[in-house]
Amino acid sequence: PYLKSHALRDIAKAQAQCGDFKGALNTFQMAVTSANLMTDPYYKSKALSDIAQAQAQGGDIKGALTSANLITHTYNKSIALREIAKAQAQGGDIEGATRTFQEALRIANRITNSRMKSSALREITEAISALGIQ
Repeated sequence: PYLKSHALRDIAKAQAQCGDFKGALNTFQMAVTSANLMTDPYYKSKALSDIAQAQAQGGDIKGALTSANLITHTYNKSIALREIAKAQAQGGDIEGATRTFQEALRIANRITNSRMKSSALREITEAISALGIQ
């Protein structure tokens, strides 16, 4: 399921880049379904994080947030939320980006591994700073 979810994610990204947004939405949903079949919680969270990031980059913020809500691994969830917030800000939704960055910070503060926590918090704050969000 891991490789299948990644292949479907890549297909959906290509569809979105070619302007087939309806096809991309359907393929992203197939990728999420495939990821949800995984039994290993880390790899499932990693796949869902990758899918959520691709959805955000493709302009499907709602789908990206839905996928991010399925992620149980705090580090992977914080990464996904950071990338979704960046996409929101780049799309002009500063208010939505601010909320999503706040959620990313909240999740990152729950990471138990100190190195991963430090990395996640640094990357989120760097993204906030780079985008000029207060």
